[in-house]
Amino acid sequence: MINEASFADLITLSIPPRPSVSDPSFNVILYFVIAHTRLSPSHLPLALAHVRLRRLEVSVTRRSLCSVRGRDYWQVIKGNKAPTPAFALHLHLLGLSSGPLNAIAITTFTITPSLVMTGALEVLSRLRASLPEPRDTTPGDIILGHILIIVSILALVPAPTPTVRLFRAALAPLLCAGWVFLSYVPLLRTPQERWGSSIMFSFRTLEMLILSPPEEAIWRVRDGRSEPVPPGWTWAKLEWATSAVVSLRGIGWNYSAPLSTSQRSRPYDRHSSRKEYIISRSIYGLINLLIDDACGALMRRTAADFFIAGNLKYADLTQWQRGFYSTLVVMRTVCSLEFTHVGFSIVFVLLGGLLGKNDHELLTPWGWPPMFASLKEIFSHPGLSYLWARQYNRRMLHIWGWVFIGETLLGLPVSGVSSLATRVQRPEAKILQAVSALNDKGKEIKDSSVDGHKTPANGKTNGKPIGLARHVLSATDTPMSGRLSPSNPIPAGPNVKANLIKSMVTFTLSGVHHDYGTLVLLLDQIGHGERSAIAWTDVFGVTPFFVVQPFGLVLEAVVKRQWRVIKKKEVVSERAASFIEFVLGNTWTWVWLGWTAGWYVRTLTEIGTYRAFPDKPIFSITETLWDWAHRKFVE
Repeated sequence: MINEASFADLITLSIPPRPSVSDPSFNVILYFVIAHTRLSPSHLPLALAHVRLRRLEVSVTRRSLCSVRGRDYWQVIKGNKAPTPAFALHLHLLGLSSGPLNAIAITTFTITPSLVMTGALEVLSRLRASLPEPRDTTPGDIILGHILIIVSILALVPAPTPTVRLFRAALAPLLCAGWVFLSYVPLLRTPQERWGSSIMFSFRTLEMLILSPPEEAIWRVRDGRSEPVPPGWTWAKLEWATSAVVSLRGIGWNYSAPLSTSQRSRPYDRHSSRKEYIISRSIYGLINLLIDDACGALMRRTAADFFIAGNLKYADLTQWQRGFYSTLVVMRTVCSLEFTHVGFSIVFVLLGGLLGKNDHELLTPWGWPPMFASLKEIFSHPGLSYLWARQYNRRMLHIWGWVFIGETLLGLPVSGVSSLATRVQRPEAKILQAVSALNDKGKEIKDSSVDGHKTPANGKTNGKPIGLARHVLSATDTPMSGRLSPSNPIPAGPNVKANLIKSMVTFTLSGVHHDYGTLVLLLDQIGHGERSAIAWTDVFGVTPFFVVQPFGLVLEAVVKRQWRVIKKKEVVSERAASFIEFVLGNTWTWVWLGWTAGWYVRTLTEIGTYRAFPDKPIFSITETLWDWAHRKFVE
């Protein structure tokens, strides 16, 4: 009987020079091997993962083994055709004669994505067993995190010569391995914090050290001007690199997401004092902490069967329970993000005061606006487009999803939000003429995070269009028929299909990014003995929530276009139109998000995001006060 090692050798010997799962000869020999060895189909990807291109003692090349096509292999196996010498050797290796093999039960078997995923998860389970056991965070973990950030910064200090770029590319995997270690081994206070892993730093590292030199892809904005990149090996370049690595949101850079009015008003504008900012953010952070604490208490005290014990499944909830529980999950997600952001913002703004830095995006109040727009603005601008256009991490998603996968790997046309585009050319005369035409019509197109851009005094623009030309550039490729948001054009033309595909890729990438945290918690459960294996459907539980969002955006864009036609005909008054937009827009937005949030809420609860770690009880201010009041006034 063939064991796994010889099975791997046999598969290696059977694979054509350029194997394909659609190759009949490859598939048929797999049917034969699996039928003979009684090897479970779920073990196939695992065995393939162990394949090494080793020579066997027999002198047979892959080319000679694959000289007979799949149909001939099948006839030989069924005993209807004499085997070739190569296939006879195959039978000899299996310990079989070259006669009819009708006694062997040959089953139909196909390599499917589900099967490959199952094998990959088995490999992950073995990897989990080889990793250090998750433990409490130590000072060494904190030091390692700072070292990874510092090394990433220092790698950007020299100019991006070919040698430096090669060094950066070699360094990137080591830094990513460090971030993966920190995202898995050190335990935080609760699984909810652990679900928000440090995967973003890994993507950031790969983007800056491998994908494209930041010196050519991004630039800072100062007083409405694009700031030139400082020379290498200077203090100015060190400061530039520090901001480039740490500024995940891109505040003060060309790739900042659009900021709402509340995010650009006091105490977050350039005229706000540090004292005013710190007091305001401290109060806001405390409010977020109390809201998160209260929501957690409600989860544990009123819905423990769903959030903690897991006895009640999402499909069994009433509509009222789904709405209420989803609200708790969303509020805790937002509060956890905001609370972490508030903590870092206060530290950096205080540091800026100590260093005397008054115009640096990392060290001043204007560089740390709130993560999200105010509720008033969200309800005043109903629509999915307004919400998704302001993602704090959209630079990462755009670079990896829209540009790298969509345009580079899939070869789709270059298009999209111009403020994030990285592969653009110096503006041509026709683009400048288009800018003048827009200005003549009184239409102002401006990035909401910075004031327009002008050419630097030294004339260096890094080959990028400046100011309004950047926004019109995408319009020349994708004509606008309306706007998804103040900075997101709705394309109409041949690129619609391509843009939809790229949107789906980008949103799917966002889902996979979130489900990395899902995988971490599932591996935790294996370590705790709560489960013995992981199904791929468990890992990609959150991803469907993001995958369906582009369809909602397309539907919303179509309805908006038709609504503008109706408004132009003045069928209804302006006041009535505003009321209709407010009611129907908010109804559509929250019904859609509430319906699609089912994937998000179900996954986070089933993987134990809101449970306590073993031997790590969760302290709750709300529950402490609740118990005190119960003892004081009820008992």
